[in-house]
Amino acid sequence: MCICDFYKEYVVAHQNEVNHILRINYGGGYNSFWVSMENNSYPCLAILTNNNLACVHYFPEEGDSGFQSVSTENLSKNTSGETEFRVDNINRPQFLNNDAVVSLREAIEVVQEFMVLPLRPTAITWREL
Repeated sequence: MCICDFYKEYVVAHQNEVNHILRINYGGGYNSFWVSMENNSYPCLAILTNNNLACVHYFPEEGDSGFQSVSTENLSKNTSGETEFRVDNINRPQFLNNDAVVSLREAIEVVQEFMVLPLRPTAITWREL
């Protein structure tokens, strides 16, 4: 499996590596990851992290809007209803609704499940976009 973040590409062979890689952050606790199987662009996962919070997207194929994580509890302490992430540039904030925010632990479970079977993981609840 391949995991790319803002600055580096990782080839992952073992599930225990996922825990370490998804905890790497830059510039105040942020990172953005693309996860796919080696030699295949799709299906893939896109994971945004802000310290111990995450937003996860699953894209089954190119051109498909995919699915977004659904929060089952209010994890964000941000009272504005949105949580700050970084998508494609560590210096440019993007705000996503709190109802899409899951824990980093849940995001790690999603990637570990995807590593075994590269289909939409069942570890979290999804909303189709």
